[in-house]
Amino acid sequence: MKKVIPAISITVFAMMFFSCKKVYTCTCTNGATVISTRTLDKQKKKDAEAECGALSGPTVKGTTTVDLKCTLGR
Repeated sequence: MKKVIPAISITVFAMMFFSCKKVYTCTCTNGATVISTRTLDKQKKKDAEAECGALSGPTVKGTTTVDLKCTLGR
């Protein structure tokens, strides 16, 4: 038991310094039609949400302006 507690403590302490980075998919639509899909590799969720959110908004496709709504998925 004396050896188990320090081992668990060290493991928990080490895990606090590592963040969970995953692959996310950002899908942009103009209502019902998917306009683009982008893969966001090895990012924290909040960073992926920020990057995907930055893609939302009006964009010009040819001669028309399209209002994109981008959502994050896994």
